[in-house]
Amino acid sequence: MFVEPLAAAFQVIAQCPVERHTRVTVLGSGRLGILVAQVLASAGCKLSVVGRNREKLQCCEKRGIQTVALEELVPRQDRDVVVECTGTPEGLKLALEIVRPRGTVVLKSTHAHAVPIDLAPAVVHEVRIVGSRCGPFPEAINALARSAVDVRPLITHVYPIEQALDAFAAAQSQASLKILVRMG
Repeated sequence: MFVEPLAAAFQVIAQCPVERHTRVTVLGSGRLGILVAQVLASAGCKLSVVGRNREKLQCCEKRGIQTVALEELVPRQDRDVVVECTGTPEGLKLALEIVRPRGTVVLKSTHAHAVPIDLAPAVVHEVRIVGSRCGPFPEAINALARSAVDVRPLITHVYPIEQALDAFAAAQSQASLKILVRMG
């Protein structure tokens, strides 16, 4: 249930290695953003997570990860790496506003609605844009087995199979991170 998104989180450091001095921001505090943040935190970089939902940001804060509410973010082009996990068309625009010249934006979001975006800043500032999708399943499985990544706070609710319709309804809520259905 968490192997694939956690593998996608590990793909970020496979594509864009980070070091202690690397300033990294994860945009988005949903399930993928929180998993990416935990993986990056284990790499020891200078990390922050930007998100809209205060409760979801608390999942990161409880692990010692710095957070910033989206409405409080002051865009400065000072991030070495920005990992875009917002799931919104506007995420790339924001990523380009905070990545430093010659920095890297890692795109995790996919969405159906395109919005016009000015890519001139990416060209002028020689920003590297990396598409990132799935990743190494063995690393994700190993991290879960060792409890190196804590997924328990991401489970919003567990429903018995008899309440599967309620589970699907709950999964539509913006407050939900992961809804599980128990079989039996």
